[in-house]
Amino acid sequence: MKLAISLAFSFLSAAMLLIFYYLGLEFYKALGYSPARGISLGIGIEILLISYFFINTFTIFCSRLYLRAIGIGAVIIITFYLLWPYYPLRTAYLCFSGSLITVLACSFSDIAVRFLSNMDRKK
Repeated sequence: MKLAISLAFSFLSAAMLLIFYYLGLEFYKALGYSPARGISLGIGIEILLISYFFINTFTIFCSRLYLRAIGIGAVIIITFYLLWPYYPLRTAYLCFSGSLITVLACSFSDIAVRFLSNMDRKK
């Protein structure tokens, strides 16, 4: 049961990061900046989403707090490394939203597992 719940929260958090990315891109356009398009940014975002999914899945499965902190730090470091020199505003936005979503996904995953395990005990 924990495996299914953790994978569901991991998929949902990756989808939320993708939605936040596109909302941030629309806000970036509304500020009057031209969104850069190109193969390097596309590959960078794709690598970011894949690494985010795997790190987030690892983080959700870990029960130790320091391992979760390492996972959140890895999300921030990878985002910073891929985007910083050319896209500082996007980097700050994605670092913040990625770490926030990871923390929320870990918290809600634990709450859901505890709630469902308590429901099974009551039966």
